[in-house]
Amino acid sequence: KKNPNLNWDLNSLKSVHVGGEPLAYAEMQEFVRVMKQFGLRENVVGCMYGLSESTSGVIKTTLREECVSHIWVDRRTMQVYDSLDGLDQNDLKRYNSVISVGKPQEGVELSVRTDGGNEAAEDQMGVIFLKGDPIINTYYGLEGVLLKDDQGWLNTEDIGLIHKGELYIMGRRKNMIFVNSKNVFCEDIALFVADVMRIDINRLAFVGIPSDDNTNNSKVVCFIISDAVDETFVECCKNIRKLCMENFSIKIDEYFAIQNMPRTGIGKVQSSVLLKGYVNNEYSEDKIYRYSEKYEGDSTESLEFIQDKLLSIFKKYCELDKTSNFFDCLHDSMEIAKIHAEIDELYPEVLEVADLFQYFSIESLSAYLLEQMKTKSNSLEG
Repeated sequence: KKNPNLNWDLNSLKSVHVGGEPLAYAEMQEFVRVMKQFGLRENVVGCMYGLSESTSGVIKTTLREECVSHIWVDRRTMQVYDSLDGLDQNDLKRYNSVISVGKPQEGVELSVRTDGGNEAAEDQMGVIFLKGDPIINTYYGLEGVLLKDDQGWLNTEDIGLIHKGELYIMGRRKNMIFVNSKNVFCEDIALFVADVMRIDINRLAFVGIPSDDNTNNSKVVCFIISDAVDETFVECCKNIRKLCMENFSIKIDEYFAIQNMPRTGIGKVQSSVLLKGYVNNEYSEDKIYRYSEKYEGDSTESLEFIQDKLLSIFKKYCELDKTSNFFDCLHDSMEIAKIHAEIDELYPEVLEVADLFQYFSIESLSAYLLEQMKTKSNSLEG
């Protein structure tokens, strides 16, 4: 793009495989589009998956007509779709595009397993295991530490799924967090936010803080490369918060301005370094922005937005609309306690369980919740 007058002839290239991570479908398409002017053929571009314990391409795509093969994954349910046809066109942001990295190379076996150790079904997420002579069993200088199990399998600690015989990488297990009864990948949040807000992905990172209670819910914090917590930084944080609530049902209240993003030798964000710094309180207070819990009008939730969030929670337990009496729709009234717990995750200490017995429709409950948030805001300002 910067120098379109380059005298390149890429027509003779037979294979261009991308092994960097995370792989973004839109960026792959853009690469092919820009390089076509130099003779690059679309069907020679593919993807591969590798690891330090082997090579950069133990699993690789074969040449095909299209640039790369991809699927759509529902962020809320982790259900897989081949296309967005027939899905709710007003809610397409909830679907994440994931690229195929292909099939195992000769001499390599692949297994995707559930937490119980069983082989995952088609389109079911699990931990990726690899087996074969091209994969080492120990590191240089640490010969006494074996990497493979008794059957010769290496646990890669990566999460993926197999769709139509090909592997799709979802993210690193250590970067998978549990929030509001579902698994979310920090890389997925970062990619989505960076794409929507046009932020350089290298300047942004999300880290899950392990829960210290029995809910297993993780707290999520955001790190942004910035020199100061100024007005621009704060406005950016508010926009990030709104995006995360609307698309992942995750409320982020802490944002850290850091000078440099810690990375490995090949460019991966070192989440463990960021987590350690957070736990040990190594970040200066003047470089931390904490979102105020007070209601901020149009910059946070509107009545319609609150209604949609409540509706999405209730629909996990029953079918209803915004005017329905949800006690008539629920199969078991004891589920109210679970529903209240989920609402409290999004809006802490605003509603009591008893309020749900008084305002028993989405319409009335959301109006009352909004009123309570405004009251709380006024008391804080006073």
